[in-house]
Order: sequence, then C-alpha cells, then structure tokens
Amino acid sequence: GRYVKGRPSPLSLACMQLLGPGDTYLVQSDEDDTKFWGWDDALAFGCTFEWSDEDAGDAESTRGIEANVAAAMNPKEWREKVKTGFQVLPFGFQGRLDGHDGTLGGVKAGQGVSGTAYFDFAVKPLAGWGNYPPLTRYQNASDHASVLEHGGIHRQRSTAGWLASYPVFEPHWQVNMANARATGSLNWNGTVYRFEDAPFYGE
Repeated sequence: GRYVKGRPSPLSLACMQLLGPGDTYLVQSDEDDTKFWGWDDALAFGCTFEWSDEDAGDAESTRGIEANVAAAMNPKEWREKVKTGFQVLPFGFQGRLDGHDGTLGGVKAGQGVSGTAYFDFAVKPLAGWGNYPPLTRYQNASDHASVLEHGGIHRQRSTAGWLASYPVFEPHWQVNMANARATGSLNWNGTVYRFEDAPFYGE
C-alpha cells in the first residue's frame, strides 16, 4: 500500500467498478489494498473483499504467502470460498459485488443506493494487442510456441508505444485482449443475462 510519513495513506483503496445495462454503475471498495493481487507475467489480477463464512479462517492462514500463489484460485474453488470480490484470469472472469450505485461520485461504502452484481464467464482469446496474430491461426500450443521462438514479425506491443514503459508517460490503460469470445452469465441487481460466444474486448 501507499504510505505517507510512515503511515498508511488515506487514499489507499482496492476497488471494483462495474458498468451495467442502461449506463448503470456499481462499485465496491476496501481500504485495505493489500487484498489486491496481480501477476507480473500474465493477464491475472483480483481482490477478495470478503471470504465466505466457512472459509474466513483460510484467509488468515494464507497471509505471508506470495499473492499470486495465495490469491489466484481455480473457478470452482473461487465460487465456493469467495463471498465478495473478483478475479480475472487469462481464460475466465469472476466477480461478486455487494456495493452501491456509484453515480453520485463516491466509491467508499455507504455513499449510494445499495446494489449487487455477479458475473462468471469463460473467455476464449482470439488476439492480444499490437500486431500479434490471431490465436486461431495455430491449431495447438506447439505451433504458437514455434512462432514465438523464431521471433518473426509478430510480438505483443504496448498500446501507447515505447513511451508507456516510463512511469511519467503511463496512460493508465492498456489493451490486454483485442478480440475474444465470452460464454457465461451476469446477474445485475437480480436480472440475469446469459451469453454464449459473445464478442469480448479487454483493457
């Protein structure tokens, strides 16, 4: 987390913000930003705001373990153990939000009308970013690895070019998945939306 004069900054925050049908907007946050985790070498990050009652003790036992080992779970395990939070993995997105309407401008608890959202869907990547070729060109992992090993003309690129590698020029967003297909469901304040092979884009 961030520190100011040796003390945790009041600006530290782990947050999930969701835009929904009809330009609706829900948010949930936690001032303990150590609950957030992310991987350095893959599109994977998440945060557990609250564990399910039966697994609350497990959360204590995982402290001190590297975040990318302790926090990332397979989808079935996540559904069983997490009460509220989210995790984004290369091939799946899951989240349970118990927060409020964020259109009034506040992201902290109690700053809007209560709302809930649950999403759980699998993702089939088709293209990354930059001039990376569509993954459908390769029939198996060995074909894909062969192209990467021999270099070729394709490689993943920073959305904003080489300047984005310097913090002062960080644009605060990067395209992570330019094209994919998603299959799963979204429950938005009690209304369930199901989709199959829906076009998907991630940044």
